[in-house]
Amino acid sequence: MRGRFPASGISMVIIVCGLLLSIPSAMALTCDGPPNYVGFNFASGSGPTGNAPYLLSLQGVAEPSPGGDPVTTWYWDFGDGTGVLQGSGTVYQNPKHVYMNAGAYTITYRAATSCNLWTADKTYPITVNPPTGGITINPVSNVHYGDTLLLSGTDSSGGTIVHLQTVGPSTPSGTKVADVPVQGGTWSYSWDTSTLPEAGTYTVYAFTQQFWQSESTSINLMGIVTPMFGKISVISVPSGSAVSLDGASQGITPVTLTSVSPGSHTVDLTLAGYKDYQTTVTVTAGQTAPLSVTLTPQPTTGGLTITSTPSGATIIVDGAQKGITPMGIELLLGSHALKLQKAGYVDYTATVVVVAGKVSPIMVQLVPLQQTTATLGGSLNIISIPENAAIGLDGIAQGTTPKSIQNVKAGSHTITLSYPGYNEWTGTVTVVAGGTMPITITLIAQKVMTLPGSPGTTILPSGTGSLIIQSTPTGANVYLDGEGRGMTPLTLSNVTPGTHRLLLTYSGYSDYKETVQLSAGAQHTVTAHMVAGQASPGFEATIALTAFFAVLVLWRSRR
Repeated sequence: MRGRFPASGISMVIIVCGLLLSIPSAMALTCDGPPNYVGFNFASGSGPTGNAPYLLSLQGVAEPSPGGDPVTTWYWDFGDGTGVLQGSGTVYQNPKHVYMNAGAYTITYRAATSCNLWTADKTYPITVNPPTGGITINPVSNVHYGDTLLLSGTDSSGGTIVHLQTVGPSTPSGTKVADVPVQGGTWSYSWDTSTLPEAGTYTVYAFTQQFWQSESTSINLMGIVTPMFGKISVISVPSGSAVSLDGASQGITPVTLTSVSPGSHTVDLTLAGYKDYQTTVTVTAGQTAPLSVTLTPQPTTGGLTITSTPSGATIIVDGAQKGITPMGIELLLGSHALKLQKAGYVDYTATVVVVAGKVSPIMVQLVPLQQTTATLGGSLNIISIPENAAIGLDGIAQGTTPKSIQNVKAGSHTITLSYPGYNEWTGTVTVVAGGTMPITITLIAQKVMTLPGSPGTTILPSGTGSLIIQSTPTGANVYLDGEGRGMTPLTLSNVTPGTHRLLLTYSGYSDYKETVQLSAGAQHTVTAHMVAGQASPGFEATIALTAFFAVLVLWRSRR
């Protein structure tokens, strides 16, 4: 039996040999040569020609070696002196390259297997034409990494989409930024730079959809150790409010204000039909300060409290009888024709202006019929904000506001109002015999500051201007920003710089309106030629008597 294998042993040898023979030859690295084939395809939007700056996108193609060794390494030289690109992975197999200048170039490329066996060099010509100017991208100044910056430009190629891509230290082969719609030949996109892996210098390319023309700009995203700026997130109810930061427009709510320096800032919100809103927001570097505001609807009506001496006069507004003095009434905003009638007295007529949310007092001294206006004077009703301002009439003290001054000689008079901490107001008014002149003045606060080296405080007057107002005919009522200031001819001093609404009214003439722009230290003259005709009509609704008496008691207590 020696020299023979048991049957089971022979079977085992056959099985083992069979397993060895069944192993695929491809599982072994033979290192028998370089790849069988190497080449490339142009990706979408690329080709052998383009306009500078030209972003070329390639897709490398290769076959394993005859023995099945895989292709692992790629080599590219784009021929424009920018160096070579060599390595493993998709970035190196499918590269992107930008030709910045026009010219003829030759691409040299090859591939190697895992055994580091290389194919022979392959070459392919590329032609780059001069820029066409069909698309532009605006330069962007240096910004800090993490900020949101605005990319913008034009596209005259007729396309509807601009493709944005970027190349930088962390994106050597390029990456998509966004596809941006073209509107009216322009495009813009807000780019959050925190989407990039790191700070550094990046080139952003804008490509037309129509012809794949392109233009680029370089952006230096500077890294910062400590955030230099903060943000303010502004939300309003309702939305759509215009936002300004320290007087500069910032957009429409909801909006986030970026690159805001640390410290206190003034934020203003304005929306038609609502009261203006202003607040101070403190910003901390690296943080977002929230601001949520519910706007208050702007009143569409105001009120008048009408008293007469003697009382019991019939009140007629815009031709409609309203009641008997004393009385409070509610009216829509704007100017209204007022008439008071009482037996034995001269009719009193005037144009009054109703201001939103305010109740204005109208105090009238009726003139008996047996007296002539030539022998009578007029009266002044003077109100100031703040109250208790000292009144001077032609240099003679007259007490404090609010106050009604009776029997003032007809003609021009100089009025001064003074209050501690506020600029003195001086104006010229014309008193009409038998008439009552309502005057409402908002005094301007002085600026108080501590000067270096000074042990106390120094009061600096605010920069103001003056208005000289004339009219034909003279004697027109003057209202500045809804407040009665006197009759023409009239000089208003210490008027704050900026835009003001001027209204002149005269019985039997159409209202004269003008928007006046006044600069600090300037003197502006307005000459109004009023046109005979019907004054602007108004509307009204009567206030409850209880509300009127509450206002009347408050007014009398202040006197």
